[in-house]
Amino acid sequence: MDENKKNSIINFDKETKSLVSYATSKGNLPKWHIDDFWYKTDAFGYENLSECLISDLLKYSNIYNYVEYKMIKGIYNSEVRNFSVSKNFLEENENLLTFYRLYFLESGNELSKEIYNYSEIKDRIKFVVDFITKTYNMDDVGKIITSILELDMFFLNEDRHFNNFALIRDTQNDTFSFAPIFDNGLSLLSDENEYSITADVYKNIDKVKSKPFSNSFEEQCECAESLYGSDLKFSFTKSDVLSEIEKYRTYYSNEIIERVITVIFEQMHKYQYLFENNS
Repeated sequence: MDENKKNSIINFDKETKSLVSYATSKGNLPKWHIDDFWYKTDAFGYENLSECLISDLLKYSNIYNYVEYKMIKGIYNSEVRNFSVSKNFLEENENLLTFYRLYFLESGNELSKEIYNYSEIKDRIKFVVDFITKTYNMDDVGKIITSILELDMFFLNEDRHFNNFALIRDTQNDTFSFAPIFDNGLSLLSDENEYSITADVYKNIDKVKSKPFSNSFEEQCECAESLYGSDLKFSFTKSDVLSEIEKYRTYYSNEIIERVITVIFEQMHKYQYLFENNS
């Protein structure tokens, strides 16, 4: 991207040829593909703050395969708004295939429905892990899925449907690898319509439901960990959280920033086992 354009405010109202959509559990939302970068704006509250901050905090973890997001200002619907920006992670010879798409291509059925042929959460997880492992000759699928479920539990990501798990296919040699972790925006109570900013933050935390194997974060994590072990490890401290979130005070209100801090500190206390040094 040209450096002058990169640092200027983009008018997304004029970027109609670059406008596409992406799927969330709450509907399809607009995003733009410009000069090999992807842009998204807030639709429900402060999704871009969650997206960017989680990306920042993953630097303090043993997860290396994730999308990095940055925050910019842009114009949309004639208003100056916050946007997250990320670089396209696919090469020319690569395709992104979601778990939903992969299973549909193989069976003609919907994976989100198929797993409910199993009453036990463990069996649902194992069904998906075995499908990806055997069909695409992948290693460590169980460990990778477990670490993503642990990540979602910690950050309260309510949007991890099977279109947010994906493989990358190299079309030159027909091999597959895991896509980097992406789309963490519906985390940290970012949907203000669902989790009112004026409501008790701890009651809001208790309201959040998980996906895709159970509506309980802890249940699906415990089941995955019992099968494949606990894999995720964080190393950030409370001071690191405060330092990383500081740059977003020019984008979001103090009320939102303080709520996000409260949520993360509560999760740090609740899930100390995910930290190398029990922060």
